[in-house]
Amino acid sequence: MKLSEISKQKWLMWISLGTLGLGILTVLITVIAPLGYRLNLWGYRTSFTILRTMVPVWLYIAGIAAVITTVIGFLAHRWQMENMTRLMELGAAGMLIALTTWYMPQTYLEPDGDPYPSIHDISTDTVNPPEFVAVLPLRADADNGVEYGVSRDMNPRLLVELTKKAYPDLLEPVVLDVSPDTAFDRAMDAVNELGWEVVDANRAAGRIEATESTFWFGFKDDIVIRLTATSSGVKVDARSVSRVGKGDVGINAIRLRRFFEIL
Repeated sequence: MKLSEISKQKWLMWISLGTLGLGILTVLITVIAPLGYRLNLWGYRTSFTILRTMVPVWLYIAGIAAVITTVIGFLAHRWQMENMTRLMELGAAGMLIALTTWYMPQTYLEPDGDPYPSIHDISTDTVNPPEFVAVLPLRADADNGVEYGVSRDMNPRLLVELTKKAYPDLLEPVVLDVSPDTAFDRAMDAVNELGWEVVDANRAAGRIEATESTFWFGFKDDIVIRLTATSSGVKVDARSVSRVGKGDVGINAIRLRRFFEIL
C-alpha cells in the first residue's frame, strides 16, 4: 500500500523535526554540564565526565542526522514533494548543532594523545618563580596550591622539564629597554586590554596580580607579573596558575603568550 501524499509529508516532517530535536538535546546537555558546576550542584570532574561520555554520542547524532538529511532530500525529490528545501534545512540544522556542541567542550577535554602536558602552572622564571601575595586569600579553597611544582604527581624538576619541552618560548627572558614606570604602565595596559580582573597593582614592588575566568566553565586562573630593574632595562616575568585541574589544556601558556605579544 502506497503512502498518500499527506502521509509522506507528515512522515518526513516528523523525521526532520526529530533530527533537529536531537541536535537541540546535545545543546542542552552541553549547557547543563558547566551550569551544574557554576551552580555548585556538582564538581568540575563530574562535568568533564558528562562531556567526555557525550562526545561519541554527539558524533553519532551528527552522523545519523547527515544520513537522515540525505535520505529526506532523496525521497522528497523522488516523490516530487513541495517544501523539500525546508525539510532538508531542518535535518541539516540538527547535524550542524550536534557538530557545534561537540566542538565547544573540546577545549576542556584532554583527548588521547593529548599534545599538552598535564600541568597547570606556567612561569617564565622556573628558578625563582614570581610569587602571589594579594591573590592568596582568593585561592584559600582552591584545589591547586601556588608552591611551584608541588602538587599531586608533580615536583619542581619535572614541571621545569615539561614546561621546557612544551613551551620553550616562554622560558626566554623578556627585557624592556624602558624605565621601570614605563614598563609597569605598559604591563598594566596589556592586562587591561586582555580584560583580566586586577587584584593588586603594586608599582613600588613591581608586581601586578590578576585573575581571568574561562568562558565556558568559569574556571578562575590567577596571574602574577613581576618587573625587575636590570642594567639593560626592566625584566618582565609572568606566571599563570589554575585553581583547579591537574592539567590546563594549554590555557595558561596561551594566556602568557597573549600578554607578551601585547606588551
